[in-house]
Amino acid sequence: MRSTRQIGLLLAVLVVQIVAAATVARAETDVMFFLGQKHINNDIIDAYLPSQLQGLFPLLRNDLGDAEQMNAFGIGVSYARPSWPVALAVDVLAASGDARGAVDYTYQIGNEAYAYVSGSGLGSLDVDTFEVDLGVRKFWEVAKSASLYLGAGPSWVQADFQHRVNASLALLDSSMMQIGQLSGDVVLVDDDDNGFGYWANAGVLWRLKRVSVAFDIRWSDAEVEMTNDVFAITNKFNAGGIHFGAMVGYQFGRRR
Repeated sequence: MRSTRQIGLLLAVLVVQIVAAATVARAETDVMFFLGQKHINNDIIDAYLPSQLQGLFPLLRNDLGDAEQMNAFGIGVSYARPSWPVALAVDVLAASGDARGAVDYTYQIGNEAYAYVSGSGLGSLDVDTFEVDLGVRKFWEVAKSASLYLGAGPSWVQADFQHRVNASLALLDSSMMQIGQLSGDVVLVDDDDNGFGYWANAGVLWRLKRVSVAFDIRWSDAEVEMTNDVFAITNKFNAGGIHFGAMVGYQFGRRR
């Protein structure tokens, strides 16, 4: 994923600084590691069905739809002074999904050179997202060692896509007569983009002294653009989605 190493390094330094500041300032800092799944919002699949007049991935309804189920991991930090009503939240998450399978193309392009593309073969889709969520988080203690929490704030999401087919694609004019052909290993999309949006999460957390375990669900929304260079088509879609999984971590600094 492009630029992820540099961003990850900067955020790792930030986490270390927050933990150090919590120790000096006698504040509470929860550092939680997340492992689970991300489900990309449905419009990333549905927007490119052949019923659309123009599409970037026109047949993800076939065997490539599995790419919307992504493996995800990340780190979440909550920082609060005893007098604060809410904690500051800094969360970083990465997710990756891929699919391989058969595709059958028949969809409308509508550009000046040709009107339709039709063909079949094997296709692949690789999707990576990297998400930085900033905001606030509120904890409610509901039992001696259990708390509910709710967080929200602005989000920044980076998305990387590659979609390729090994197929024979016929280029057709408006009367469906063949006027050209693409064959072999064709990279339809190899692009990345980022966008700003919003996030919210909720969950339940248990503490055993300073060790914490939680179950977390998160929603995010951020619009990005991807371009099909072969057919010169650019579409917008939501690179956010639903994260769900387990978290384990440690509390630094002063305890409530």
